[in-house]
Amino acid sequence: MGITIFTWNIGHLSNTSELRIEKLGNISSLLKVCKPDLLVLQELNEDLRQFSDISRFWQEIQALGYTYHSGPLLKAGSSEYVKKTGTQYEYYAAFYSSRVKILATSTILNKNFKSWEFKDIEQENQLVEWVTDRPVVIRHIKVDQQFQFYLGVVHTSPSFPVANTSRGYIWGTLSKLANNPWILAGDWYVKEDAQIVVGEKEELKWSDFLKANNCKLFKPNNIQQTNFPPIGNGMIADYFVTSSHFNNQETTAFFREAKYKQNGQPSLRQIPWKSDHIPVFGSFEPVRLVGMHSIEANNFNQNIFPFKGSYLTVAQSDEPILLNGMKVIFDQSIGVYPVNLESKEEESRHVSHR
Repeated sequence: MGITIFTWNIGHLSNTSELRIEKLGNISSLLKVCKPDLLVLQELNEDLRQFSDISRFWQEIQALGYTYHSGPLLKAGSSEYVKKTGTQYEYYAAFYSSRVKILATSTILNKNFKSWEFKDIEQENQLVEWVTDRPVVIRHIKVDQQFQFYLGVVHTSPSFPVANTSRGYIWGTLSKLANNPWILAGDWYVKEDAQIVVGEKEELKWSDFLKANNCKLFKPNNIQQTNFPPIGNGMIADYFVTSSHFNNQETTAFFREAKYKQNGQPSLRQIPWKSDHIPVFGSFEPVRLVGMHSIEANNFNQNIFPFKGSYLTVAQSDEPILLNGMKVIFDQSIGVYPVNLESKEEESRHVSHR
């Protein structure tokens, strides 16, 4: 039992896009062939519900058993990004299977690289305006009534300092989601050896920065680049970063293949997607089943002590947990139920009466 996710920067898809029908066909093909639990998009510039003459697409989506969720409308406000590219509207839309239920949606917004604003999204298409960096769009997911986690979608731009942006995504997610299980999917444009500023005179490689924050990085291992593949000047920009609650079963860049004959023999060839990014597939298994209460935005734990409901949770070796008002640290990952602690004297008395 796990969760399968596709992330894809679909390349500025709108109702007036020249390749809109082809791109919509790509979406339905991914869902039909791969049957993921979730497909999340970046650079969808209009809500698909506003597209004209795509009734056949919706029929295919419904027949495949998927539901569409647009999420909030993200607007680039007054910023260097707007000066350079103009105002942009964008959705991080999702398609999800019958295994999945979206319990809530929210955003984490970077404010001046020092603090993060958590905002509940009350309805789809709710406007969220950003200035410094695009927000992380967070969906609270329940899978098969068995476990819950948070799925965040990120989107950086190689025209701007992506290392700072990605650092903010990690710090903001940790600040707001505390020790809850999460997966961040999207296009990061950050190489593993990129330098991340973590102090006035301190830097860490991106891979080391993630390890220091108890995060895991999962990139596709079957390709050298996931963006601009027809040109050949790209990099592995699209991948997943997760909390320590997940193991990765597979991360793969997904190619389209067409059958043809070569010297009279059947063969396959790769054909490009109608985008400058390749869809990336990830399969994840929770380390432990984690139950979570619904947490209101203003009640999010904003320190290193994890939120503890009345369910099974996880304490990592370097993560203290509050038990009966005491800070307890374990020397290995361990499942923790609510317990009562007793002093050695009390234990001795109980043993003597046995």
